[in-house]
Amino acid sequence: MAYKLDLPFVSFGAFIDPTLNRVPLNPAFTPTFFSDFNDKMTFLERVWNTLRYIFLVARPAAPTLENLAVKYVPEKPAISNQEAKQKAMLYIHDSDILFDYPQPFPPNVILCGGLAAHPSKKVSKKLDTFASSNKGLVVVSFGSIFKTFPNNTFGKMIEAFKQISDLNFVIRQGDTEETTDNILRLPWIPQNDLLGHPRTVLFITHCGRSGSMEAIYHGIPVITFPLSIDQPYNAAVMEDKGYGIKMDLHDFSTEELIANIKQVAFTDKYKRNIKQASDIFHSRPQTPAERAAYHIDLVAKHAR
Repeated sequence: MAYKLDLPFVSFGAFIDPTLNRVPLNPAFTPTFFSDFNDKMTFLERVWNTLRYIFLVARPAAPTLENLAVKYVPEKPAISNQEAKQKAMLYIHDSDILFDYPQPFPPNVILCGGLAAHPSKKVSKKLDTFASSNKGLVVVSFGSIFKTFPNNTFGKMIEAFKQISDLNFVIRQGDTEETTDNILRLPWIPQNDLLGHPRTVLFITHCGRSGSMEAIYHGIPVITFPLSIDQPYNAAVMEDKGYGIKMDLHDFSTEELIANIKQVAFTDKYKRNIKQASDIFHSRPQTPAERAAYHIDLVAKHAR
């Protein structure tokens, strides 16, 4: 639409592509997306990270946008995905230095991670009754895509939760509601509101970007089970910054999960680290939405 109407536009996304967004990236010390490296890579990890970066730069772009331009903007020359995205006046990047590694950004890239996080609202009576006991609350959610797991994997989790009787667990899993002892399983949960509940002490997550920023917003430490896409990278960052522990969904034992839950939920180390990040997040003069709106207004006013 921007190309057809010849309008300046703003790009928003969770990923920075160095070639499309014109952002310098040095793979010697900046992990590429879809990797699980941190910024303290060994020599071999830097070599592998560089090869990943070369692949990202050299890969052929999908022709989707070019096909759309041919179909809907026949009066203009077809434009490629790369050419179109490079015309963006501003890039709103769904990230934050509290949840990423140092990287040089030009002034047209604005970090606005945490747009989905907000002060918690009152949850339903059923959830509040379950959460407001004298036990700590653990929120377990793997996002909207992964609604079910293999029985063996989920069974190990449930067995671990049952053995930690001094914690309550709210789980988003499956299509039916079920309550057993210290476990409440629901097909949907108000994740942000539960993370902001005063009894919440731990978030077990696949480590998507929005959920991770909600954990930082509310100062809740995490145990991560990254599954795909950017989640291994996100989990590596969360563990490296001391916000929680990363685990392997395909290779863990009930005993290992029990030990990690107790370590994260009942010791000060992880809570202290992510609480400090939360304090820094809330100390800023603008919220992510206000920061994004300010710069969008600026572009709208002065773009040529």
